[in-house]
Amino acid sequence: MDIMNSSAVSQQPSNKQGLSGTVMLQGVVVEVLNDPSFYSDDQLLEIFNNIANTSCLSGDPTQQAFIPDQDSPSALRYLIPRGSLLVKIVSEGLGKASDTNHLCFPFFPPHLQLPIKPGERVWVFSDKPGQNLTNVYWMCRITAPGFVDDINYTHIDRSILPSPDETPSFPNGNDTADRFTIPDAEGFENIVNDSESMISFTPEAVPRINRRPGDLVLQGSNNATILLSDDRGWGSSDTPSSSETSNVSKSTTEIEKSLAGSIDIVTGRGRFLSSVDEDPSGTAPRIVENSRGEQETDKFFVNPIEGDPDFVTDSSRVYVSMNTSGDEKLGLTYPQIDGASVETVSDSPYVIVKSDEVRIVARKDSTNSINGSIKIVKEGEDGTDRAVIVIQPDGSIMIDGPKISIGSGTTDDKQVLIGNDSGADHLVMGETLQGLLEGLIDAITAISVPTGVGPSGPPANAADFISIKSRLSTMLSKVGRTK
Repeated sequence: MDIMNSSAVSQQPSNKQGLSGTVMLQGVVVEVLNDPSFYSDDQLLEIFNNIANTSCLSGDPTQQAFIPDQDSPSALRYLIPRGSLLVKIVSEGLGKASDTNHLCFPFFPPHLQLPIKPGERVWVFSDKPGQNLTNVYWMCRITAPGFVDDINYTHIDRSILPSPDETPSFPNGNDTADRFTIPDAEGFENIVNDSESMISFTPEAVPRINRRPGDLVLQGSNNATILLSDDRGWGSSDTPSSSETSNVSKSTTEIEKSLAGSIDIVTGRGRFLSSVDEDPSGTAPRIVENSRGEQETDKFFVNPIEGDPDFVTDSSRVYVSMNTSGDEKLGLTYPQIDGASVETVSDSPYVIVKSDEVRIVARKDSTNSINGSIKIVKEGEDGTDRAVIVIQPDGSIMIDGPKISIGSGTTDDKQVLIGNDSGADHLVMGETLQGLLEGLIDAITAISVPTGVGPSGPPANAADFISIKSRLSTMLSKVGRTK
C-alpha cells in the first residue's frame, strides 16, 4: 500500500463540543515520542490505532488521511516528528470521557526542545480552535502552584487535593471518581508504568533557582543550568549558610556595579545533599521521598539560598563575565615568581572553568586525517611580555616567555628559573662541562714538573683520576637537555 498517496478518509470524532472555542487546551502527556525508531512495528500500530487525529500525518489533512498498512506501520517512523507527544485532552472534563489520545506535534522547531515527561500536564492548541482537533501542537509544561511545581517532575493534580499529602503522591484529580482528571483511579500510574520514554528519565531532587528581573534562565530537569545574568554567585569569602537572603538580591556594591553581564553554565547546584527529611546545608534543597519511592525537592521547605550559584561547592562551572573578581570568588592565591608576588585580579573580564576533574584534549583521528594541537597564548611583545605554550601534532611541547619558573616560589631553593633575567645564574651545559672536566683530568694525569734529577713522572694516584673520568657521564640527565 502506498501510504503517502492513500485516498482513504479518516473519520475524525468531533471535539468541538464542550471546548467553547478555547484556543489553549490542557492535556496529560501519555507518551513522549522522542525517538520513533525505538518502537517496534506492533507498538507503532498500537499508537496509531489509539489516536483521534490520524489525519495530521497526511500531507493535506483536509483532503485525505493517512492510514498505515497493517503490514507496514514502519512508515510512522518518518511521519511522526521527533519530540511529538501522545496527549489526553483534559480541558473541560474531556479526559474523563475518552480513552483516545491526540498526537501533538512540537510547536517549537527542533532548534528549541523543552522538557516534558509522561504524566505531566501540558499546554496544547489547535490551528483551528473550536473545530475538529486535527493539527494539534504542544508548547510546554503547565506551571503549577509553588508547593507543587518542580523542575524535575511536576504532578499538577496535587494542587487539587483538599490538603497536602504527608508523603507526596500522584493523585488522579482529588482521587474521587467524580473528580478524576483521566479515566481509571490508577490512570497516572498506568501512564508512567506503560511509558517507554519514562525509562530514560531520572527522577531526583533538583534545587530551585531565583532569577533577577533581567535574567534569562535555561534549565534541564536534572540540575543543569545556563544563567544569563550579571555578576552573581557565592564566593570563597562569603558565608551563604548564614545568609537570610538569596544572592539574587544585590549588595550595595553590586547595585553600583555595571557592565557585568555574565553567562553561567553550571551543573550540580546545591551539590551536597542531606539525607531524606533532614534540613539541608548550603545551597542544597531539602529532600523528601514520594509515594513512588523516588526523591524530590521539598516544596514546602523555605531555604533562602536554595539553588544559588556557588563557586565553591557547585559540581562543574564555565563562567564568562564582563566584570568580576574571579580570584576572590575562587579563593585563589599564588606563589611568588623569583621572589616577586603574583597579584590577584579584581573587577576584570574573566573566563572561569572549575570542576573536580578538567581535561583539555586535542583530537587525533588517523582515519579522518585529524591530528590537532593545543596553543595557550598570553598576548604581548616577543621577548618582552609575550608567553606561549604550544603542544604540536607530533607531541613536541614548547614553552616560551621572558621568565619561566618551575616549582614552588615559597623559598628560593625550591624554584627553577629559566629566562633572560640578568640577575639569575646561568644553567650549566652538561656535555660541555663533561668535556672540560675530562680535559682537566687528562691534564692532571699527564702532569710533569721539572726537578733536580729531571722531569717528574705522572701522579702516583693517576688511577683515581682515570676512575673519576670514567664516571663523569653519569652526571648527565637522560631526559633534560638545554643549549
